[in-house]
Amino acid sequence: MRIISGTAKGRKLQTPKGDQIRPTADRAREALFSILAASVAGCRFIDLFAGTGAVGLEALSRGAKSCVFVDSNKTACGLVHQNSALCGLGEHATLLKRDLRRDPHYLVKLPYTIDTLFMDPPYNQGFSKPLFRYLDASEGIFSAGATLIIEESGEVALPEEGLQFSLNGTRKYGEAVFWIYKKRPQIND
Repeated sequence: MRIISGTAKGRKLQTPKGDQIRPTADRAREALFSILAASVAGCRFIDLFAGTGAVGLEALSRGAKSCVFVDSNKTACGLVHQNSALCGLGEHATLLKRDLRRDPHYLVKLPYTIDTLFMDPPYNQGFSKPLFRYLDASEGIFSAGATLIIEESGEVALPEEGLQFSLNGTRKYGEAVFWIYKKRPQIND
């Protein structure tokens, strides 16, 4: 596993032993960032269920202004910390050890709005839909035109519409499916 492009291109990332953490594959990450393209530069990125931190670090390497990495797993938090240092991106990274299944409310307390949020919960565990609903219903978390991406298994169907977000498309890579949502323009945005 490595960083594909940007300032940390080619840096090899530390990966977990065993199958407790499932990193997003290089090929799928490359496809995801081809979709996101120029919108990454200067954005405020959030990587939920961060695992190794590969997605958020890829965003930072490609010019994201900052990235908040969130995971409840001690091993994952250690990997994010190690990989941020290996890539020389630690000064733009914030690591939060939080259990998103119990407490997603801290996202409302961030001192800025989120431009891009990526979430890769454990597949088929029932986390994606309630977290999507919570994030979609939360006021003041996202900037105008924000993007929300959920990586889930192909067996899970997610909503096409929410209060703020509309499905902009899906992409399938192996067993992974990226659900890509865009925030609809609001009158007060």
